[in-house]
Amino acid sequence: MVWLKFDLRTDDHEGLLAAASASSAVLPVYCIDYSQLTFLLHTPAGPEALVEALLKLRRELQQMGSDLVVAPGPWEECLPALAMKVGARAVIAEEEVEFKRQASIGVLEGLSTQGIQAYHWSADVWPNSAFTPNYRAWKRQRPQHNKPLDAPANMPAVPAGMPAGEIPSASGLRAALKSYQQSLQPHPAIADMAAATQDATEHSTESQDAKQLLSSGQKWLSFLQLYLSSSSVPQGNSGVPAVEGTQDPSKALSVEQVAGMVQQFETPSAEGASFPKLFATALLLGILSRRRVYHEAMSKASRSLPTRAAALTAESADFHWQLARQSEPWPFAMPDTVQRKHWRWQGFMTDYCEARPAAGKANPGAPAILLVHGFGAFGDHWRSNLQPLADQGFQVFAPTFPGFGRSEKAAVPYSQVLWSNFLRDFIVQVVGRPVVVAGNSIGGFISTSMAADNPTLVEGLALLNSAGPIDGSFSIEQWEEEARTKTAPPKWIVQLVTNALFWYLERTIPGTLKWLYPTAPDRADAWLAQEIYRSACDSGSVAVFASVFYLPPPRALNYMINELYKKPTLLLTGGLDPLNDAKGRTSELSALSPDAMVKVLEAGHCPHDEQPEQINKGLLEFINGRVLSKAMAGSTS
Repeated sequence: MVWLKFDLRTDDHEGLLAAASASSAVLPVYCIDYSQLTFLLHTPAGPEALVEALLKLRRELQQMGSDLVVAPGPWEECLPALAMKVGARAVIAEEEVEFKRQASIGVLEGLSTQGIQAYHWSADVWPNSAFTPNYRAWKRQRPQHNKPLDAPANMPAVPAGMPAGEIPSASGLRAALKSYQQSLQPHPAIADMAAATQDATEHSTESQDAKQLLSSGQKWLSFLQLYLSSSSVPQGNSGVPAVEGTQDPSKALSVEQVAGMVQQFETPSAEGASFPKLFATALLLGILSRRRVYHEAMSKASRSLPTRAAALTAESADFHWQLARQSEPWPFAMPDTVQRKHWRWQGFMTDYCEARPAAGKANPGAPAILLVHGFGAFGDHWRSNLQPLADQGFQVFAPTFPGFGRSEKAAVPYSQVLWSNFLRDFIVQVVGRPVVVAGNSIGGFISTSMAADNPTLVEGLALLNSAGPIDGSFSIEQWEEEARTKTAPPKWIVQLVTNALFWYLERTIPGTLKWLYPTAPDRADAWLAQEIYRSACDSGSVAVFASVFYLPPPRALNYMINELYKKPTLLLTGGLDPLNDAKGRTSELSALSPDAMVKVLEAGHCPHDEQPEQINKGLLEFINGRVLSKAMAGSTS
């Protein structure tokens, strides 16, 4: 059996090639498991792209003498039943790293106990034997990239009497996924937000472009070739190029049309953003492999914006996939109940830490706790808070923002809006219930922004030395006018200042960290400095740093807390913060937000890591005394 999951292609598929050469009978299988496919509702033209991919895959397999067997049902039930039915000797599947998809590991282990051999494969762009977690070192020492593989010329027939199964319509699949999601009976706030974000995705520009591509009958590989050629289109050329894979030339997209798609997504703050915007769906479903994208881009003589964008996206995706696969253990004691997991957001790899209470110790009905890191940090920075908070009955999450830590640093326009949306989607798609959110530094400002715009998702807000303006005379009308009229500095100035600052900060990481930890400089240890440096070496990290020059004007913290969020708030401040007058800022914010609970500690800019016991105590007092008591009072009334 060849188990197809998110590798929906016949070319560059080591699993199909290995099966074709090793067996006289091969069963290509796809299971429609709704629990694994709800992400399609948050993916541009997700259900439509999946259905098209399955139909195309079936046609190509039939041309090779095989077929695609489509079976409905959970992976855990579908695969073992099919394997037993045909007497499979082996199952071949692509390797997975994302936490939710790792259910496949359990399925394959279960088959192994039945005497069915399990094999994994992956389409790495570079040999993984050369991999090192430092991007710069990896790029210096890596060999020539692996070439994509051709599709098998022929495939053995499927076992006799095996029904192929029905591929659903796109509208039927979308409806079924929505129905399945509703059947899970999520918290009403989660259900409402999921519906709203799914509707926004379905009607987004990215979805319209993807649907236009699908309706044209062109293959994604043909679309990639058009994209890579789009920068050399003469003005006024609306002719249809001779590109392989177009079923109906009259409906085919022209190079000029694709060039227009490229331009609508390119911005000064994110050069190359058009590629992930246009091809995220194809990469997510494995219709195009990272290896194919990289090879096609590098085969072009021109190093135009589209070719650079495609190559860098594939390179970064491959690096972070390998980084996730070879995730290193923590070099300090961490309970087994704390895990580092991986999740794709809008197609990009991100990671998060999760801690669960011990069996029987959970606090039923309590919100989860979401811990949000600051600029340049990552989820693991909450290393000393995760388990102590979980020990009190709470499920605790600490995600890493896109662009930081071990998360992918794709070419996207980074801003407080993007990071706020990431937190919103993380709560909806990963946590699955409302949270108490605690944010440090810029993470405090992003947490406040997310809570202000999505108050039903947040039961309590804790700010630890939060960034963001405090302004008693803040006017939303004036802010909206500034947001409309703000202009970014010239690109050459941004690049000059960014490179100089980045060069300086990168070389002063250990000393800067100890300066930020005035009462416990030893807590700013070698591991923390090394992880921040490792992240700074990643492809795209300089662009993330440069994003500060393009950020829209921020709303005032007091406005967002008082006028939009209007729920329990804690100002938990390290009063010795060397970056600013933290005590003065806390006093000013508490005067403007009189309902906020205030606690000032003897600590610096990162009090959660410098004095974790005091922060844990302060958070628990706030949650038990203000958040849960308010929830109980509301339910009684």
